[in-house]
Amino acid sequence: CTECGEVSKPIASTEDQVAPHNSYSMSKYALEMISHRLGERYDIASTAVRYSIVHGPGQSFHNAYSGALRSFATRMLNGNPAVVFEDGEQFRDYINIADVTRANMLVMDSPDADYKSFNVGGDHWINVKQLAELVDDVIGDSLGWEASCLYRVGDTRHVVSDVSNLRELGWSPEVSLRDSVEEYIGWLSSVG
Repeated sequence: CTECGEVSKPIASTEDQVAPHNSYSMSKYALEMISHRLGERYDIASTAVRYSIVHGPGQSFHNAYSGALRSFATRMLNGNPAVVFEDGEQFRDYINIADVTRANMLVMDSPDADYKSFNVGGDHWINVKQLAELVDDVIGDSLGWEASCLYRVGDTRHVVSDVSNLRELGWSPEVSLRDSVEEYIGWLSSVG
């Protein structure tokens, strides 16, 4: 905090707190509103899901939009330290593709999900440097990480999701972040 000097804690965004601030998030929200309004008008059940950072085996290691896990793992498997944006203190919420799949199936089969939006996240927030340290630990090479002090224009400092509405439908994440990292690195190493 610039006022008191204390470390600020992020507040998870809930489904009813929508305030997109860049063109990407605005376009996603616009599609969500279209889906709900047209669904209600024509009596076609529709549900929107808002994913946190999804990862798992099979995720492209060539696509720059595949995220921090891809970036850290490919650098470290090639003998280089991970490079994090900013200072690495920005919080993120990572979720495994298997948990996303279960959430998707649940909301598609639940009439209680009709015309609603649901956050789908890992319900466990860590900062980016902690993810780099976890990847380093799983790989076991002690390469560490370095802060680039660079940033992506339009990026949000902290992005975390409140999954309580999805929990009310009986869902919770089952795959731990460590298991996700181990699974991805195992897959990445096998296709190398």
